[in-house]
Amino acid sequence: MKNLKTLSLAAILLVCSTSIIYLNSCKKDACKNVSCKNGGTCTDGTCNCTTGYTGTDCSTTLVSTFAGTYHGSNYENYAGSTTQSVTVAAGSSVNQITLTGLGIVSYNFGYTVAYNETAINAYVDLNTKAITIPQQLDASGTVSFSGTGALLANNKITLYYNTVNEVTSTGGATYVTFTGTK
Repeated sequence: MKNLKTLSLAAILLVCSTSIIYLNSCKKDACKNVSCKNGGTCTDGTCNCTTGYTGTDCSTTLVSTFAGTYHGSNYENYAGSTTQSVTVAAGSSVNQITLTGLGIVSYNFGYTVAYNETAINAYVDLNTKAITIPQQLDASGTVSFSGTGALLANNKITLYYNTVNEVTSTGGATYVTFTGTK
């Protein structure tokens, strides 16, 4: 009788362990048909993207999600408030953007605002979305730009930059604050 109980218990344990192994071997790999790009890794069928990338397959640069034309106003220390549009485009690296349409002030018998169509390079901190505009010249080689800014929630951008006409230096530096919405 004791052997029968031991044998029955062994049979039950064998059936249970075989069932567990069988059920676990049927579990499908959720990542089998998932392809994560740009160094992303798949966990339970979902891509976890590396810094700077987003999207279901990590194929979209984070900065490209901010691309577009932002309409708003700027305040310049010489010309006051004006309406302005700034276009943001993804740059050549994962954290680079280009800014087109930044306002500059020129002096010609009174201050007037012109909009520079040179693509000015800027860099985005991918964690904080802070923008840095390193000092650089426009395409004409006459106006230098530098500044900071931020990509904000609700498709907004704020830029704080200054410009200097490197040829004439008339009126000194122009300090500009631009706030716009896409």
